[in-house]
Amino acid sequence: MRTTGPAVQPLVTDTRLLAPAAATWLGAGLVGMLPDAGAPLLLTGAAVVCALVMFAVARARRPGTRARMAGWGRPAAVAIAAACGLAGAGTAMAHQAALHGEPLQSWVISRATADVVGVVITEPVTTHPRGGRAWQESTQVRLATTRIAARGTRVAVEVPVVLRVREPALLPEPGTWVRAVGRLGPAMPGSDAAAVLYVTSIEEWAGPGPVDRTAHAMRIGLRAALDGADPDAGALVAGLAVGDESTQPPDLADAMRRSGLAHLTAVSGGNLAIVVTAAMAAAVVMGLPLLGRLMLVLCAVAGFVVLVGPQPSVLRATAMATVVLVGALAGGRRAGPSVLAVAVIVLVLLSPGLSTSYAFALSVMATGGLVLLAPAIQARLVASPARRLPAALREALALTLAAQAATLPVLVLMGAAAGWVAIPANLLAMPVVPLVTVLGLAAAACSPVLPGLALALAHLAAWPAAWIAAVARAASQAPLAVLPWPSGAAGVALLALAVAGLAAVRHWSPGLLRAASPGALLAMALALGLWLVSPPERRSWPPPDWLVVMCDVGQGDMLVLHAGPGAAVVVDAGPDPALADGCLARLGVDRVPVVALTHFHADHVDGLPGVLRGRDIGSVLVTPVRDPPEEAAAVARLLADRGLAAAVARPGQVGITGQVAWQVLWPRRVIADGSFPNNASVVLLVEVRGRRVLLTGDVEWAAQSALLPDLAALVPRLAARGIDVAKVPHHGSADQHSGLPGVVGAGIALVSVGAGNPYGHPAPATVAAWQAAGALVARTDLSGDVAVVATEAGVGLVVSGGMLPS
Repeated sequence: MRTTGPAVQPLVTDTRLLAPAAATWLGAGLVGMLPDAGAPLLLTGAAVVCALVMFAVARARRPGTRARMAGWGRPAAVAIAAACGLAGAGTAMAHQAALHGEPLQSWVISRATADVVGVVITEPVTTHPRGGRAWQESTQVRLATTRIAARGTRVAVEVPVVLRVREPALLPEPGTWVRAVGRLGPAMPGSDAAAVLYVTSIEEWAGPGPVDRTAHAMRIGLRAALDGADPDAGALVAGLAVGDESTQPPDLADAMRRSGLAHLTAVSGGNLAIVVTAAMAAAVVMGLPLLGRLMLVLCAVAGFVVLVGPQPSVLRATAMATVVLVGALAGGRRAGPSVLAVAVIVLVLLSPGLSTSYAFALSVMATGGLVLLAPAIQARLVASPARRLPAALREALALTLAAQAATLPVLVLMGAAAGWVAIPANLLAMPVVPLVTVLGLAAAACSPVLPGLALALAHLAAWPAAWIAAVARAASQAPLAVLPWPSGAAGVALLALAVAGLAAVRHWSPGLLRAASPGALLAMALALGLWLVSPPERRSWPPPDWLVVMCDVGQGDMLVLHAGPGAAVVVDAGPDPALADGCLARLGVDRVPVVALTHFHADHVDGLPGVLRGRDIGSVLVTPVRDPPEEAAAVARLLADRGLAAAVARPGQVGITGQVAWQVLWPRRVIADGSFPNNASVVLLVEVRGRRVLLTGDVEWAAQSALLPDLAALVPRLAARGIDVAKVPHHGSADQHSGLPGVVGAGIALVSVGAGNPYGHPAPATVAAWQAAGALVARTDLSGDVAVVATEAGVGLVVSGGMLPS
């Protein structure tokens, strides 16, 4: 008789709190995405649903219903989730009310001049916009305000405000009390700041305390210790140790992004996990008891937060890193999901703005992947031929695969790089990341008192950091480093279909997956993906007989009108010089006789250096309204450096260059309603080889209403075909005149819009209105670069990738 040992019980994880965490996140996120008028309605509906569910649960628990109580576990769970969702929505509404209360909101909308008093809470950060446009650099800090005054009114208000200046020397170090005067403006989408203050003057009221002063000295000391090191390596040491990306060269930042390594230089839970591990190791070596070890770890985490700065991303990373530590102390892997869920609930309730933050989503998904997916992946690796690999390598591979798989939907949704190189690049880089981080932190810690030792430690850390830089640059240049996968909701839907297809194959034909080698499956998946998202037109770009190309520059505008061989008229330049330059390079444009900037918003002018790069430029036309003034001044400086000067476009002005003729239709007068700069956009009627194109900039309803009578009188006077192509105003926003599509009567409507943008562009009603008027609507977020080509019947459309127009 054969006896057997006790059965091995599978690891069961506690996932009961995941639904309440998701409900809390969803409730806060819906409030954050809905307009102000819709949030109370959502909260009321959620409260009604929550009350009904709780009433049902309470009724089920009344005396005499004991026999049925076992069946009410699921309703109870629903009630808890509903309550958490209601709490998330309520705190989000309170948070929005605090950030956008009156009179501050009115001051921000009208861009009032304000006097702000508060304390600086972050290190000054100089932004290096993509493409290396130094003319558009700015430096900013976050300010915790105590008082804001504008237009004769002073209010005591405690909100975060971003101070932005052109001269970095104006900004003091963290902990300094200041009084700043400047012009208010809206914060960037997704930011938890109440406003941005474009500073004109700043006055220090009180210096920082000893803790802030010491942390600032450490950060400055680390930068000084890295002087003389390789630029790439030095930038990565500062980034991995204290999250300082200000010295990172733009080409290295792009290589890190394309190779899937950009997360290394952003302060995350991984950084804190390294700090915790190093502190625990030091405590063990010192022979400290358990309480002493915990105290040392807590001190190390607190010191790291002070050194890096209590920014939202740092506090978020601290909470996510705590998941690993608390999970290990409270029950190992089984408790991991519950600890993660509690962290999500607490963070969202304390800072509801995180619910709509991509960075927060990436942190949660990555941590969830490590907690939920990594053990399963590691078990599969043990049961596969990979069991021959060393145990440490198998664990590293499982962690990398889990994190990449969990964050892939978020990366696709936000339009970030997604490619096969991310996994091998992370496997090659991760072994040296702890060494770089620990040595960099040690260099920063001793720099104020032992600069010589700090210099040695910093240069020692630069050696492994140079390896990371080499991996990033090599991986970013690999074939298909970034797959041409559609972004936004369409990309996530395609990803879901791919996963469902693999699951179906695994269910119905498990032998097929076992028989096929991983390499063959990867090759087939790549071939299929390229075939789906890369039509033949991409391989022969630009198409013959192209007239107009709307460049895919993200959330912005850039249109190119074919003026002849190697020449084009460019209308707007988009937000990114690299994207603008790339679009013109693909079209073979080396001469730009005319550049027209419809207005001075950043999404239309920040790409101008890319248009000017290495090309002969003729004249530059601009709107007469120099607003925003800082953007207009930056454009003027850039043109002056090239020996150019802008001319103001006037209504009725006409011009011709090559095969392009144009006429200025707007602005004829100042429109006070809505956005002042948008409604002052230059509107052009252009003719390219006999085909007419209406370019509308970002004019909103008010300007469209004023322009509509002129268009109604103009269109009938045109030839039989009328207007062939129209650019939908303002990226297809909802602020449109319902009569515009019908009056214009264009057969093709172009929408320049960024995938997954936070503004909801284009509005479904706007797209439907142009389609109802008989137009074929093409969008850059779905189709990439869009070309209008000449045909015998008039015009046609060719897209560079993604989905066909509808």
